Amino acid sequence: MATHIKHLIGKFLNQYKQNTNIKQEITRRVYAVINKKLQPHVKIGKLYKDKVVLYVDCSVVGYEVNLLKEKILEEVNKIHPNIKTVIIKTKSIYE
Repeated sequence: MATHIKHLIGKFLNQYKQNTNIKQEITRRVYAVINKKLQPHVKIGKLYKDKVVLYVDCSVVGYEVNLLKEKILEEVNKIHPNIKTVIIKTKSIYE
């Protein structure tokens, strides 16, 4: 019983670490595309199977990021080819 639980926990932690590394790499790629002045106003949100959600803190930044949506998608697809859509949502990112 204990070995089975240890295996499940180890599998979960490995998957969590892999997902964290993917999210960090996506964040790095997105920030490489976005202007330095806009970076503090953008946060990578959730990663779905084929979507990545970007949170912005105001609509002006959302508009600017929306103009870069295709470039962002190209960069993200270099590491995660399953992502087909970039969703931009306005939300307070300083929580």
